[in-house]
Amino acid sequence: MQSEYDLTPMRPIQSDLENDYVELKSDNNALGNTIRHHYRQTNSFINLSDSYFEVQFRITANDAIKTLVNHVGSLFQRATLKLGGTTVEQVENLNHVLLLNSMVKYSNDYAQSSGSNMFYYHDTGTTAGSVVDLVVGTEKQPTYNAGFDARLDRTTGGSVVSCRMPMHEIFQFASVDKVIYGQEFECELVRAPLEESLFGAAGADGTLALDKVSIWVNKRVPDRETELAFMSRISSGLDYDFNFLYQTAYLTPVLNQNANQLRITTQSEKLVSALVMLVPAAYTQIVSKSLAKNNLSNAEIILNNVRYPVRKYEDLTTEAGKARTYHTLVHMLTGGDLQSGIGLTFDEYKRSTIIPFDFNSQQNLTGGPSVVELNVNVTDTTSRAIVVLISEKTVKMSYAGAAAVVTVM
Repeated sequence: MQSEYDLTPMRPIQSDLENDYVELKSDNNALGNTIRHHYRQTNSFINLSDSYFEVQFRITANDAIKTLVNHVGSLFQRATLKLGGTTVEQVENLNHVLLLNSMVKYSNDYAQSSGSNMFYYHDTGTTAGSVVDLVVGTEKQPTYNAGFDARLDRTTGGSVVSCRMPMHEIFQFASVDKVIYGQEFECELVRAPLEESLFGAAGADGTLALDKVSIWVNKRVPDRETELAFMSRISSGLDYDFNFLYQTAYLTPVLNQNANQLRITTQSEKLVSALVMLVPAAYTQIVSKSLAKNNLSNAEIILNNVRYPVRKYEDLTTEAGKARTYHTLVHMLTGGDLQSGIGLTFDEYKRSTIIPFDFNSQQNLTGGPSVVELNVNVTDTTSRAIVVLISEKTVKMSYAGAAAVVTVM
């Protein structure tokens, strides 16, 4: 297995003398709307791919009927990561990015193990209410939401919920398994509005207290021989890259009935794919946020004057239309390995249609920002669209001594 110290090809190295975690507490005396962390130990080796957030929260009003939207990350609307003072990743509408990712990527097995430590429970319906006793021989109510009940059980009574969330759940930069030396890093989280964070049965709104947000930084101490070899390489000049898929979301204005044409200009030169999902025009604490609206009839994206897909998605309110987009979604997320599957069954997908767009054949020859034109037809006037754009991104670290120059490409 390649070591995370193996920034460029080199001989195999020995194990760490120390592989531990240090708690990085928030710089804020009180956790307000913006939460900041600043790691200042520039003489240390750290690995963000093995680091994680610790988040503690509790529902402080109407906890019998209101709880957190799926995934503890839904508490945050924007996340920014800086390395050596340079912004390497900024995720807008983070709660919407995590909403779509959790729906399509997390299996039931994952939800019942690691996912539950991030307050993720697979949603099975649209309602917020307790299960109704079922008569033998009848089908389970399709609106019953087992995921909501599981989350409500953890927060009822104002119980403090403690979650652990890997940094790479928020920052894809942290998905790269490489050590960083001699760099400060900063993390800033901006909280999402309560109407986007809480969900429950009809009644008075709930309130939420955020008690703790810490980052447990994975700190490494290599053996002496490895450290000397590493320091020798960076002092003589060394460049190495962090390549990852960057994700950010856009929330459109309220859509018109029938045809809509929306334009997004991004700073990315290499868009890989996009996911589009319809949501209610206005969020409240009684509006489900974990399942999409199903009033999208056709859709296409024009990226840098190229149409995707070649044959527009049509008849999306029918099973035949949904079967086409579901097949494309599974193919796109699994790389063609259809046996591995995704988090949504087809029956669930029919209740929460997510439209996939694969841009892998696209090349932005202009070298500048990409222009995304979304064309959709909807059947009502109370919808907006979440558009998650996934693009390739490279962060280059150039050492000429103990400190590195960080460049975003």
